[in-house]
Amino acid sequence: MISCVIDAMENRDVAIVDIPGAFMQADMEATVYVKLEGALAELLVKANPPRYQYFLSKERHDQPHMCC
Repeated sequence: MISCVIDAMENRDVAIVDIPGAFMQADMEATVYVKLEGALAELLVKANPPRYQYFLSKERHDQPHMCC
C-alpha cells in the first residue's frame, strides 16, 4: 500500500500486468515449464543478457519466446 501512496505523490504512471500461471505457490511433483512470449521474453533478456540470451528463440512467426 505504501508504494501506491508514493506513486500517487510523485505522479508516476503505473501499469498492472496479470501473467496467467505466474503465481504458482503449490507443491509440484512434476517438472513445470513456463513459456514467456513477446515483450516479456525480451525484457527478461534485457535485464540479464548473459544469463537469458541463450534461451531466447524467434523460430515461430518471428515472435520472441523462451521456455523455462
